[in-house]
Amino acid sequence: MKKYRTSYKPSDKLCDIVCSDDAMLQVLNRFEIPLGFGEKTVQQVCDERQVDCATFLCIINLIHSEVAYSVNDMAVSIPSVMEYLRHSHHYFLDFCLPRIRENLVKAMQITNKMTELILRAFDEYALEMRHHMNDEDQKVFTYVSGLLQGQREGNYNVLAFAEDHHPIDDSHVEARLSELKNMIIKYYAAEENDLLLNAVLEDIFSCDRELSNHCLVEDSVLIPAILKLEKQLPKR
Repeated sequence: MKKYRTSYKPSDKLCDIVCSDDAMLQVLNRFEIPLGFGEKTVQQVCDERQVDCATFLCIINLIHSEVAYSVNDMAVSIPSVMEYLRHSHHYFLDFCLPRIRENLVKAMQITNKMTELILRAFDEYALEMRHHMNDEDQKVFTYVSGLLQGQREGNYNVLAFAEDHHPIDDSHVEARLSELKNMIIKYYAAEENDLLLNAVLEDIFSCDRELSNHCLVEDSVLIPAILKLEKQLPKR
């Protein structure tokens, strides 16, 4: 629960937004907006970087204030949302999870049965994440790309994606991450390198929060926008 709930506007300075909520750093990364924008407003930076401002504002307000997107309130760009999510997948699979594993190995210098169990639990979690996100890239984004071209074929729809999406939030994959945290906190007896191990745990908790934000964007922005698009395209 965030203490302050502010609705950001196009006229707000982007530097003020980032300083008010560090979660915005990952949003900038996924919209390919580099740092160093000085005193420029959201609108100015979006125009310079060719980012859809309405979509950007929709996502930062959702993550900061947890205000759900309404298809009647703001016309987001579905291609921009999909590009945002693709960059998010790349972040988790190619940067965040590999970095956590590398630091986890460094922190657990004592090789024993618990070390092996922790690394196995992490690898199983990372593999599950890869399967889930690759499936989204191949199935969901391909389907949506077809919709954007005016093509709607077969029985697949966004509700099928929504039904399959919930396990990543609250059951199987999430249970793996909870198990990993508990194994490290409860059962790994660290004699040295406590600071490094704590830093790795902080990265794991941060990854968990970022994943929740990722799912929030899919559930509250992508799915409603696709539902609206599907209603405009009859099945063939």
